[in-house]
Amino acid sequence: MHKSIQIISGIHRSGTTFLGKLININNDFSSIHEPLNNDVGVKNNDFWYPYYSIKNKHCSSEKALMNIYNENLEFKNTNKGKFDFSRKLLKSRGNIQFITHKLFNPNKNIVYKDPFMSLCGHYFLERNPKSKMVFLIRHPKSFYKSNLKMNWDFDFNLFPLEQILIDYPVLKCNIHIGTYEERLYTLYNIIYFNILEIIKKFPYQTMFIRHEDFCINPEVETKKICNFFNIDYSLNHQKFIDANMKNVSSKIKSGKQFNFKRNSKLPAVDRLNKGVSDLVDFEHIINEAVLDIYR
Repeated sequence: MHKSIQIISGIHRSGTTFLGKLININNDFSSIHEPLNNDVGVKNNDFWYPYYSIKNKHCSSEKALMNIYNENLEFKNTNKGKFDFSRKLLKSRGNIQFITHKLFNPNKNIVYKDPFMSLCGHYFLERNPKSKMVFLIRHPKSFYKSNLKMNWDFDFNLFPLEQILIDYPVLKCNIHIGTYEERLYTLYNIIYFNILEIIKKFPYQTMFIRHEDFCINPEVETKKICNFFNIDYSLNHQKFIDANMKNVSSKIKSGKQFNFKRNSKLPAVDRLNKGVSDLVDFEHIINEAVLDIYR
């Protein structure tokens, strides 16, 4: 049987990078960063969130998914960033990690850290019952504010929306992509709706964690994840949590994409205390099942 593949996914700005770093402390896996990132990921993918249909087994980026499954990764060239020469040579963090895996750790199972697998993770789960997937979710308002801070928008022309709506006609009645906030909540709604469908189909291969619960009780949640992946919770996990999640300040520096060294418990508690009261104007967009997660 093909080696099992482990996936840490969810949606961007929900803590998948941090969780990937934390789990990667365990030496049982080779970690590969965002193979489906449309800028710096693998070739043969034209979407930020490629969608693999549960119902008709169709995916326009299926060649990319097949190569990821077979550990035959060929990464795109990119000219983005200050150091264009090194970018062209090394391509991306994921490519460096994949080369290291092939040269030094070919017998290890791979763990993919990739929020962009959230619409196609079942492609891997159905091919190997030993493959597993952790979904990290976040309160919709926090997700919106985090994207706003980074000035990140979303272009639905780079999204397989038509195929998703064919599979899930229930979503057609609440597609609102007019304003910036509506677009982000629409993206959020579609992805988390699909996540819930994957969990229903693969209950024993999936795990679902709220970003806020992880921030409030990181040791407890990390132990659950380790148990799910059949790895040991170690002193190194604890040291990483202590160093990055228990500082005095809870503020995020302006313009910082990642700022691990802060107290993440305080804003998480505040967010949960507010519930969904500040989403009243967007209940026509966000699926009821998603809202129930935070009621």
